[in-house]
Amino acid sequence: HHCVAFLFSAVTTFFWSVRLFSNNFSVKIPDKFHNSLEEKPFSHCKMCSKELLESGSTYLIEKAYRRFPEGHGEELIFEIAICMDCAMGMRNSLSKESLRTVNDFFTKTAASRQEELSKLSQEDLLETCLLSGRALGEMNEYQIYAHCSGSSITPMGGFYLLSGQIMEEIQEMLSTQTRDELNRFADDNLGTPPELRELFKRGDLVVL
Repeated sequence: HHCVAFLFSAVTTFFWSVRLFSNNFSVKIPDKFHNSLEEKPFSHCKMCSKELLESGSTYLIEKAYRRFPEGHGEELIFEIAICMDCAMGMRNSLSKESLRTVNDFFTKTAASRQEELSKLSQEDLLETCLLSGRALGEMNEYQIYAHCSGSSITPMGGFYLLSGQIMEEIQEMLSTQTRDELNRFADDNLGTPPELRELFKRGDLVVL
């Protein structure tokens, strides 16, 4: 069961969970969030081709990975950088019901782990699921997210990791309207390969 998420939001309710502890960290974008093909930071929005680095634009990065058993490494399933204008356009097309449900889930779950989150190091953020606390070594799939401005992580944003298990829970919360919109998003904007498009149609590809 695959769960890949496309980032779509600006600083909304769920980002406050990262702000609980991200301000203690340096703002350099970790190498893990670089464009894997070019081996350097993402430079343009996937949707509108807007330049991101020199312009100092605010944007979102997301990557999804599948891990192989017995420590045999991992493979990148998907990666994307989206400028905030495109992200907000996508967000506005989704059902308010889905947005409210997912945001409530994020904030309540993160709030319940506030003490644990405050103790995480910068390295821990890419080794531990933000919402469940599950270690990376226990995951079959996971996604990482970063809220960036130019060549830096935004001081009021941050970065974090979510396990495939958490993404499955989020997928179950989405309305039919949101799933239909995701199908259109994949067909119209991403030029997704058949196997990725099929994830949308099955409802396994979700928007966070």
